[in-house]
Amino acid sequence: MWNTIDHGDVEEHKDRMAHAAIYQAVPEDVLLMLEEKDSTKVAWETLQTMHVGVERVKEAKVHTLKSKFEAIPMKDGESIDGFTMKLMTIVSGIRLLGSMVEEIFVVKKFLRVVPPKFMQIVTSIEQFGDFKNISDEEVVGRLKVHEERLRGY
Repeated sequence: MWNTIDHGDVEEHKDRMAHAAIYQAVPEDVLLMLEEKDSTKVAWETLQTMHVGVERVKEAKVHTLKSKFEAIPMKDGESIDGFTMKLMTIVSGIRLLGSMVEEIFVVKKFLRVVPPKFMQIVTSIEQFGDFKNISDEEVVGRLKVHEERLRGY
């Protein structure tokens, strides 16, 4: 279909088909922007330009979220559940934007930021746990067990 648009010799029937395909595929707010374009080729070029802009915005959002991930602290007195929710919201945002966050980075983040009262658990995970095989859920579970024990005493 795009070969039709790129060639200088455009058959009117193919141009209309390409035009219709573009208009059927885009959301209504984008459609309003394309209506003023005088040719299918110009409409397509507009879509390409918009997509590049969208990709740049997406990259910027991923960068911002990754910076938040690196900088987020666990405050003293904050619950494991509360911190987990904040951290996993950031991780989910990064993943939804199409970028990878490996589980080992999440695990290491937990182990780096927990308050000193969790150091015993961190040490045991570091000494006996295989970082490549431990899940973030398992780390959270171990930290929560320790948190509950601390509350009980």
